[in-house]
Amino acid sequence: MTDSDCRDMEIGRVLGRLDAIERDLVQIKDKLGVLTEAFAMGRGAFRTMAKMGGLLLVLAGGVAWLADRLPAWWGRP
Repeated sequence: MTDSDCRDMEIGRVLGRLDAIERDLVQIKDKLGVLTEAFAMGRGAFRTMAKMGGLLLVLAGGVAWLADRLPAWWGRP
């Protein structure tokens, strides 16, 4: 085996490894995209739940205020 044959084999091995690394990087990039989308959806869901919780709190406060201010509606003398 000559030096050029050994170099060709080494170059082939290195190119094979580079191809494998490139495939791995593409998979990592795809997974990162999925995780980024999931994070964005989670953040949006948290904001939506916070807004709904605030709305329910305001509604419950309004009902409590009405119960306190308008006793005739609740059967109190």
